[in-house]
Amino acid sequence: MPRTATADRVDRGALIEFLGPRHRAVLLTRRSGGGVQLSPVTCGVDAEGRVVVSTYPQRAKVANARREPAVSLCRKDPRAPHRSQARGGPCTRAGTI
Repeated sequence: MPRTATADRVDRGALIEFLGPRHRAVLLTRRSGGGVQLSPVTCGVDAEGRVVVSTYPQRAKVANARREPAVSLCRKDPRAPHRSQARGGPCTRAGTI
């Protein structure tokens, strides 16, 4: 039986477990005019449990995140396309490492 979307809260461990093996996501940033920019990205989870996004410093998503660090990320489960996790929060570092 298909499940409908829920607003269930999960603890950080369960969220990291879901995010860990899934590397494709959609990043939402805000353009300078206030509109949204949706960017398909490759990402992962670092040793400290932070989500890291692979990109280049000259990309619009980086400029947007530097200007407005409130970003959102949606990751889908490729085995169950209707299963996803979406989270929003501050971008603590926009740039390259």
